[in-house]
Amino acid sequence: MSGKSPKARASKVRPKGVVTRQSTDVLAIQNTTVLKGIEFIRQNFMRTDLSAERVVAASDRSRRSVEKAFRVELNRSILDEIIRARINQAKHLLETTDLPVADVAARSGFANLNHFFRVFRQRTKMTPRRFRIERGNGR
Repeated sequence: MSGKSPKARASKVRPKGVVTRQSTDVLAIQNTTVLKGIEFIRQNFMRTDLSAERVVAASDRSRRSVEKAFRVELNRSILDEIIRARINQAKHLLETTDLPVADVAARSGFANLNHFFRVFRQRTKMTPRRFRIERGNGR
C-alpha cells in the first residue's frame, strides 16, 4: 500500500493425494484374465463376501491359472489386489469425508473393524485416525 512491492513469500501446500478416475486409471496389462479379474474386484470390493474364489468364478479359467496370471502381471495375489482396492477406498473416504472409521471400514468392504485396523496399519504404517489427521481431514 505504500508503493513498495511486497516481499516474495513461498508457501508450501502439502498434497492430499492423487485421485485416480476410471478414465485415467489404465493398466498396461495384456492378460485379459487379469483385466477381467481387476474389473470384477473394482466393481465388487465393497462386498464383504468378495474372495479370491469369487474372482476366479467370474473368469473362465482355473484357480491356479488366474492366481499365476495375477502374480506374473501384478506381482501380487488376487487377495492382495482385493485388499489394495479396499485400502484405496478407505484412504479416499478418510481424506474426503468425516465418516466415522467404522463406517469407512464397512463402505470399504471390511466386515470386521479389528481386521480393518490391522490391515490398514500394516499397509499404511499408521492408524486410520493418524492417516486422516496427516491428510488434513482431522477436524
